[in-house]
Amino acid sequence: MRVVALLYSDPAHLQPIAEASLQWTPQAAVSREAVFLEISRCGKLYREQTLLSWLQALNKRLGFKPKIAVANDLPTALAMARFRLSQRGLLPVEALSDYFSPWKPADGVVRMIELLKKLGVLRVEEFLKLPPQTLSSRFGKEGIMLVRKIREAGKMVWPYFVLPEIVQEKRAFEAQEPLAALEPLLFAARPLIDRAMARLKGRGEKASAVEFVIEQEPWSTVKEPKRSFLIHLSVPQGKTSGFLPILKDRLESDLAKKPLIAPVISISFKIPESVPAKEAERDFFNKKEEEAEAWGSLVSRLAQKFGREKVFIAASIKRHLPEESWTRTLDPPAEEAPHPLPPRPLRLFNPPMEIIFREKRIVAGKQRWELLDMEGPERISGEWWFELFERDYFKVCCRSGEELWIFKKPGSKRYYLHGIFD
Repeated sequence: MRVVALLYSDPAHLQPIAEASLQWTPQAAVSREAVFLEISRCGKLYREQTLLSWLQALNKRLGFKPKIAVANDLPTALAMARFRLSQRGLLPVEALSDYFSPWKPADGVVRMIELLKKLGVLRVEEFLKLPPQTLSSRFGKEGIMLVRKIREAGKMVWPYFVLPEIVQEKRAFEAQEPLAALEPLLFAARPLIDRAMARLKGRGEKASAVEFVIEQEPWSTVKEPKRSFLIHLSVPQGKTSGFLPILKDRLESDLAKKPLIAPVISISFKIPESVPAKEAERDFFNKKEEEAEAWGSLVSRLAQKFGREKVFIAASIKRHLPEESWTRTLDPPAEEAPHPLPPRPLRLFNPPMEIIFREKRIVAGKQRWELLDMEGPERISGEWWFELFERDYFKVCCRSGEELWIFKKPGSKRYYLHGIFD
């Protein structure tokens, strides 16, 4: 077994790191002061030193400074991290408390440690060399239990790691650093977003909806001290760089209409809805991942500004009826090789406009075109399962340079303008 221990001085750092580390190993545990990762079964995926580099980079990005160590069992890894040692044989006798109970304070071992130091036993290895028959008389049952726990440390049962249903990060501000302007708010919110997005990545998810809450000083003049901004993302986001511009646009718009009139005392960032993320190995020679994140951020920003129903890409689908042969999508357009002009116009009238022919002139409402040439007909029919239709389409070249797409039904003398070629 190989275990990584990350020891923190702030308990608030434990949950974010434990969740974010699930992207590298499925087994994690959290104590009152440390995060433990079991990595022995991940040796074919990455090297141990590579994982340590990833953990250090993750902690640096989130602003954490843990003590990190790797050992063959959980208590040894914790003790080596605590005393900044790389070998078990160098562990001081104070490390016995980690072996006795790595999950909570072991008050019953404190007196034993003091007695051992008085006897000149200063290291864990020296304690293990004491005669077994003297342990009970000198230290009671705790001495015998401690030796067994040290020798069987690799068989220790790990507690179940529970993931909260909703990812949430919060920060309170001291009285001497009140916030009220947009830029300081975004600067303070970035670490919260970083931690939340790192936790989502460990879960293999992306945010589809987020809630940003600002709490102001409850002055008597403030009618709404707590402001909540719920943002539904048209394209799920998994990185701070993609979401931060969306949050900035939303706050700029809302705070311009209803500014903050009191200092901000706390902010919180919550992800109430998420979706599975499609993870893949990063391609260092291609920027598709960054481009996809930038595309998602752009679509979500436009949707926040103009409305979700007004932001879409028209994609073609297999339908015989021309005006129904497209659908709305938000997927980025695929890269395709250059091709000639399409056989169908990109601009369609729905419904088609009835036109009138007058001596090589076409009249549609207040618009007039002079006809030069006319190709066709092209029969388009089908869809009996909806409502059977038949149309004869013509491509009309006009003196103005425009090309029109018109049709008439078989046996009818009425013509309709359906589209214009670009």
